[in-house]
Amino acid sequence: MSQIEKLVSVKGKPMILYEGYIYTVERTSTTKLIMRCQNRDCKARCHTNLSMDAFISPPTSHSHAPQPDRVPVVQLKNEIKARATTTDESTSTILHSALRTFPLSAAGELPRNESLMLMIRRQRTVGKVDADGRLPEKLRKTYRDEDFILHEDENLIIFTTKTNLSILKRHKHWFADGTFKVSDQLSVSFFSHFFDAGMSRRLLPIIYIACNDEQCSYSSRLWLIDW
Repeated sequence: MSQIEKLVSVKGKPMILYEGYIYTVERTSTTKLIMRCQNRDCKARCHTNLSMDAFISPPTSHSHAPQPDRVPVVQLKNEIKARATTTDESTSTILHSALRTFPLSAAGELPRNESLMLMIRRQRTVGKVDADGRLPEKLRKTYRDEDFILHEDENLIIFTTKTNLSILKRHKHWFADGTFKVSDQLSVSFFSHFFDAGMSRRLLPIIYIACNDEQCSYSSRLWLIDW
């Protein structure tokens, strides 16, 4: 008799595998989980206990054949997401390493390599704030290990380095770009850019200002910079 196998979706949601079918959680109660077939065109359901290791109501009939080859894809996605979060390996290294052990029988279920690589890159762009609402340490330094946060409070972050400021001081021509709404999660967020033209007439990004104040302006913020 087949056993229930527990799985986790790419988004961290609980799933189960039983006789080649994958089930996801549809609803929960105080005593059971109501699961539905992962194939949304199928109406098959089952009820399990809260620990998902036994059926309270067995699965109903499916409208399609089992799809066990989807399981290795779920496992592959979970593996590359975990490695993207916990290692400094390159995107291509993570993907190629994971694909070496992927079963050829399930190759038809694989997403395109571009989609998997994008998943890895997106996982690495997630930077959680700490308990005080501050950016994580890895986002506070440049690749040259310079401090990149000049000022930070609940409404404003100024990104620049001492090296950038020294470059700005040496040139007479400064340019301020406009502001852009980049997020709805923090009310309104703006990025502002200062540029140094120099004799070569090249634009060099020097300072970035991010704020959630709709009235955010350069004139009211520049006093925060220690020139």
